[in-house]
Amino acid sequence: MDTSPPNPGSHGKLVLVVDPDAKSREIARKSLERPDLEILEASGITEALALARRSPPDVVLSELILSDGSGFALCRSIRESEALASKPIVIVSRWSLEADRILGFECGVDDFVSKPYFARELVSRVRAVLRRSAHLAVVAEEKRVTSRDGLVVDTSRRSAWVDGAMVPLTPREFSLLESLALAGGRVLSRGDLIREAWGSPDGLQGRSVDAHIKSLRRKLGSARDSVETVRGLGYRFADEGRGYVVERRGDRSEEPFRPAAGDRSLLG
Repeated sequence: MDTSPPNPGSHGKLVLVVDPDAKSREIARKSLERPDLEILEASGITEALALARRSPPDVVLSELILSDGSGFALCRSIRESEALASKPIVIVSRWSLEADRILGFECGVDDFVSKPYFARELVSRVRAVLRRSAHLAVVAEEKRVTSRDGLVVDTSRRSAWVDGAMVPLTPREFSLLESLALAGGRVLSRGDLIREAWGSPDGLQGRSVDAHIKSLRRKLGSARDSVETVRGLGYRFADEGRGYVVERRGDRSEEPFRPAAGDRSLLG
C-alpha cells in the first residue's frame, strides 16, 4: 500500500483511495494510472485522515464499508476539518442503494460510482469532480476578495485596504461595505442594507444607514467613489471609472446625523 507523500516536483492531482480490500485498491490504482494523477492509499478512516492531513488530496475515493467505520463517517470527518472541508469526495462501492446515496449526499458526498466499474468511467468521474471543485474555488475566491480602483475588500478577513493601507472600519461599516461589494453593482436600498448589516432590528431608520455610509466614505478617502448613491433608490458599489452621484438636494447622507431614539446602541 502506497502511503508515501507525493513527489514535490510533480504537478499531478493527488487522489486518496480508501478501501479495506487490497485488491480493490489495486484495481483503482491501475484504473487511475494517468500522467496527471497521483495515488495515495489507505484502508480505513484513521489512516486516511492521517494521510490527508500530511498530504491534502485533491479528491478522495472511498469505499462505503471501511475497516474502522463507514465512508460516510470519513466524509463527515473531512467536512468538519477546516483544511480538508472543500475536498471533493466520491463513494466507490457495490453497496450503494438509493437510501445510501441520499444519506451520502446529506453527509457531503459529491458523487457515487458503483462497483464493478470501467476504468475510463472512474477516470471521467474523478476529472469531473475535480473540474467542479476548481470552478467552485475560483467562484469562492472571486467572491471573497473584491477590488476596485485601489480598494480591496476581503470578506474572509473582514478587512479593507485602500492603496495598500488597511482602513480602520467598525464592524458595522465593514458589513455595509461587504454587502455593497458582494452585490456586484446591484442597487441596495436602505432597507436592504438594514437587513444585510443589522439583521432587520425593529425601529431602525434609514438615516442610520446614511450616517454610516457617510462615515464609511470618509474613511475610504481616495476610494470614496466606490460607494455610489443612486438618487431615490439607495446605494451601490460603483463600476470601475464611475463615480457616485451625490444627491445635492435632500441627500441625508451629507447631513449631520441625529440618531432616532433607540438607535445609539446600533452605531458601530
